[in-house]
Formats: sequence, structure tokens, C-alpha cells
Amino acid sequence: MTETQWNYSAQVQRWYWHKEDGKTLIVGNNGHEPLTYWFSVWKDGIAIAEGDELESIEEAKAAAEAV
Repeated sequence: MTETQWNYSAQVQRWYWHKEDGKTLIVGNNGHEPLTYWFSVWKDGIAIAEGDELESIEEAKAAAEAV
């Protein structure tokens, strides 16, 4: 298992990870009940993957990391 480099930005209330391969992974939540989580993966300024309505922050991070 590799060590991840997730960081939290309180200003935008999002988790992010700038990976060495040039991808940026972003994870957040919908901000209201019922709370669900979403992710997006960016490379070269283009969104290459996204998903929403995930049940946990861990699930959203794992989905982003799998891209």
C-alpha cells in the first residue's frame, strides 16, 4: 500500500492531492443532509473523471485514487 498525500483545505472545505503523475484529485461533500461525497480527477486543466453520491469520504478518496 502506498502512502497518500491527501491535504485538507479549510478555506474551500475540500480534500485534495496533487500527484506526481500530474493528476489532481479533489474530494468534497454535498454540504447538506443526507451527507454524500463526490470526487473529481483533473489532468492538464481537464476533468478526466468524476463521481458523486458516495457514502463516505474514504469511498470517495478510493474512487479518485483508482483513476
